[in-house]
Amino acid sequence: MYKKLVIFFILIIPKLVLAQSPASQVARAKILTELDVHFIYEVKQVDEFIDRFNNDSTQLQEFMQRVNAPKLSRESMIKTLFNYSRQGGWNSSDIVAFIKQVDNKQAPILLNFLDDKWFANVTCSVLWEGKPKFINLKLKVQKDGNSSLKWVIYDIDADFLNGGTAKIPQPTIPTPVSPDSYLNPISHNLNFFSIDMVTSDTKNIANYLASTVYYSNNLIIFINECLTHKVKIQSVRKVTFDFQQIKGWEFEVEQFIRANDKNSGWLINRLTRVPS
Repeated sequence: MYKKLVIFFILIIPKLVLAQSPASQVARAKILTELDVHFIYEVKQVDEFIDRFNNDSTQLQEFMQRVNAPKLSRESMIKTLFNYSRQGGWNSSDIVAFIKQVDNKQAPILLNFLDDKWFANVTCSVLWEGKPKFINLKLKVQKDGNSSLKWVIYDIDADFLNGGTAKIPQPTIPTPVSPDSYLNPISHNLNFFSIDMVTSDTKNIANYLASTVYYSNNLIIFINECLTHKVKIQSVRKVTFDFQQIKGWEFEVEQFIRANDKNSGWLINRLTRVPS
């Protein structure tokens, strides 16, 4: 029940804020201009990051319109999505080249939620045989045969579960007993707070794993440890997203919470050129 309420408020509150009379919108815009502009600029969800990157209608653009400020170009919008407090700074020529490629007026390049070339890295604290440890789960969005979407684990990093290079037999995974137990497709906007189900709901563990005939050694060991109840996910410590949807580039998005700072929320913290 608690998780359903959280999802409800996350989805409905932005709509309630925007559903005001013109007069109240102007008054609210004035208050925000003076007191809380950083909240409007903050990229509060990963979906919002994608919308801004694609220059779709966003809360920020609507705010600019309400205060009669010039509409941001897509180039300017993308520039707001970089973490300008990044340690070591940025290679400005890389940013210019990246934005020029993406913001091609004849063939603009957009991010796509359904594209399988973006991934979540979810660092969790766990108990393994009663000892505190950390694991990094690697997830992607998977579309099932009935066209439903869900997040699934396709690999894992964990020093204490290092499977080495010798081939390990693939695990025997039980047939799930419920089709309704899985990682919801909006889990990324909820910081994957139900990821603990992977180790507590082992009778449905297949629903949380990528559909494949081959798992890495580390993931095989993790699956077996889950099935024998030797590992238990306790909490999510950190989440980052790796986007590989743009030819020649890879970038990582991470959350930065900064009070009274427009450059806040889910921002690009790493931009790397990769061979085409």
